[in-house]
Amino acid sequence: GDQIVLKTDSLGNKQWDQYFSTVTFTNVRILPDGSYIVLGMKDVSTFTSSNGLDYILMKFDPSGTKLWEKLYNVGDHESSANLCLTPEGGFIFSGMTDVNPPYEDEVVIIKTDGAGNELSVKTLSLGRSPEAWGLVYQNGSYVFYGGTTLSTGLDYYLLLMRFNM
Repeated sequence: GDQIVLKTDSLGNKQWDQYFSTVTFTNVRILPDGSYIVLGMKDVSTFTSSNGLDYILMKFDPSGTKLWEKLYNVGDHESSANLCLTPEGGFIFSGMTDVNPPYEDEVVIIKTDGAGNELSVKTLSLGRSPEAWGLVYQNGSYVFYGGTTLSTGLDYYLLLMRFNM
C-alpha cells in the first residue's frame, strides 16, 4: 500500500503530509536546519523485469516540500535500513542486500554527502543470516551493530564493529 510522511505539532495536529506508493520508509531524522531526511526502500520491479528493491533517500524542507530523492542499488532486494547523520553533514546507512544471489544476504553500508550523492559503499559477509540493526557515530568512528548465525545451527551472535568510512 501507500506510505505517508506526516508532520504533526506537539498536540498531534497535522502540519503537512506527503503520500508515496511503492516505497517503505524505515527511518526519518530532523536535520539541524529544520529539514527532514527520510530513508526507505523503493520497489523498482517492472512488469518486464524483477529488479527488487533499492534504497531511497529523500530530503524535505521544514514545510514538507520534497527537495530531492536519490536511489541506491547495491544488489537485489535491499531491506532493513538504519540511518545516521555524519559529522560532515552527510548521511550513512546500513541494511541488507543480496549481493551474490541466489539470496546470500550481506550487510551493506552506504555513505553519502549532504546532497545524497554516494561517497562510498561497503558490503560485508557476516555469516549465514546477518541482520543490520543500527549504526551510530561515537568517539570519532562509526559503530555498526547487528546479529548473525554462522552455520546451520541455532547459535546466534551479536555483532559490534567499529570502523571509519
